[in-house]
Amino acid sequence: MKRIVFFLLIFSGCSPSVTNSSLKSKLQSVKPDWLTSKPIQPSYYIGIGHSVKDGTNNYLQSAKNSALEDLVSEIKVNISSTSVLSMIDANKEFQERYEQIIKTTVADEIQEYEQVDSWEDDRNYWLYYRLSKQRYKDIKDQLKRDAVAQGLDFFIKAKESERRSEFVLSLGFYYQGFRAIEKYLGEPIRIEFEGKEILLTNEIIASMQLLLDKIELTVSPAEIILNRRLAQNDLSVSANAVEKSSRKAIGDLPLSAFFEKGAGDVFPNYKTDLAGQAKILLTKISARDLEQTVAVKVDMMSFAGQQGSAIYSLVADKMVVPKATILMKVQRPLVYITSVEKSLGVDKSNQQLTNRIKITWPIPDLNLRMTRPKQSYPWM
Repeated sequence: MKRIVFFLLIFSGCSPSVTNSSLKSKLQSVKPDWLTSKPIQPSYYIGIGHSVKDGTNNYLQSAKNSALEDLVSEIKVNISSTSVLSMIDANKEFQERYEQIIKTTVADEIQEYEQVDSWEDDRNYWLYYRLSKQRYKDIKDQLKRDAVAQGLDFFIKAKESERRSEFVLSLGFYYQGFRAIEKYLGEPIRIEFEGKEILLTNEIIASMQLLLDKIELTVSPAEIILNRRLAQNDLSVSANAVEKSSRKAIGDLPLSAFFEKGAGDVFPNYKTDLAGQAKILLTKISARDLEQTVAVKVDMMSFAGQQGSAIYSLVADKMVVPKATILMKVQRPLVYITSVEKSLGVDKSNQQLTNRIKITWPIPDLNLRMTRPKQSYPWM
């Protein structure tokens, strides 16, 4: 009987569940070297990601995102001194913003990375990714070649449209060309065009600016006098767009209107008609300034439609676009107070209340006129 008990104790000590549990605990206690010191491999970009297993998140996806973000942080964005960024951003005003946008784009499009290892304990999960620098360069070079070919095609179409004085169509093609190569603004893209070497990104933006310089935008009338309480016919202002040299009307040109000084409600978006005109719609003046201005300018963001990128927005803000200004001289409103005074149904002759109101009712910024009408105290 004692022998049977002895053998049972031996078998229970060698139970698979006990052995596996202790082995797992032993493995978890030994952290891999890449957790304590990030690996350095000259041929690879390295990304280490971490996530907490707290039961409220997808820790696997969170660790993946963290690893990719760390990997992308090793990819440098180099800005060439001959690039378009150097041409339009002499004070480095938005270079950092551009680099951040590019890194975000890289994170969304990065591919062919590989998982080297992972490690976890009861509360944490880590991932180890790497990406071949040479393979990344090969993929990027191919994407760049495709983008340059597309950008050049739109650039050629824009030039052809400009020669036909189709300004709006040309600006649209220039935008499409810019959109194709906007990820490479920091690099000099040299190509042959019409027998000479050009920097494509620089040439597209410069051509857009030169085309904008050929457009004249005016408003009529340029100065108006009106009251803050606008009636339907108080404001009638037309914007007019023409080509400076030929005076030819430019139709379908997108415009935007906004208060430069003061405040109110103005319809923001327009397109000129075949005569090159657009009627500006102002429905409310809410500021108290006696002089206010509404600006009307060519809307460069409209060429991007709903797909406008943050990079294009940065560059569009640097462009000098045709603009006209409406000066509004706002009159103070007139308030009329009318009075009838009676005592026991009989009209009074001394007008005691009316005289008191004249003396004690100063209203700033209002013109008051006292009249003697046939009804009591209507306010306008």
